[in-house]
Amino acid sequence: MVDYETPEGYQQIVEQIRTADVLVEQFRPGAMEGFNLSFETVKKINPKIVYVSVTGYGQTGDKKRVAGHDLNYMAETGLLSMNKNENGKPVIPGFQVPDIAGGSFMLVAA
Repeated sequence: MVDYETPEGYQQIVEQIRTADVLVEQFRPGAMEGFNLSFETVKKINPKIVYVSVTGYGQTGDKKRVAGHDLNYMAETGLLSMNKNENGKPVIPGFQVPDIAGGSFMLVAA
């Protein structure tokens, strides 16, 4: 684990970025700028890196700053309604499909 809030931790991240092929982040828009790891900053450290940003609701629009959570995505897309108990009521699945799939698909695409 790296504590990005310390100078040592930040430097560890910078060193990893120097040799990385891909950086995938899943924060709300603007968060990486707050960590001093914006696209522009990272490209200066490693011009060849592929920088992938995965957000819950996109980089623009009314919901761009809304925190995204697996259960919310499942409800909004109707996926939650497909998993019901014996009384026909939606139940929370034991597997976080949107969270895992979202990050995995972006990594594969990169």
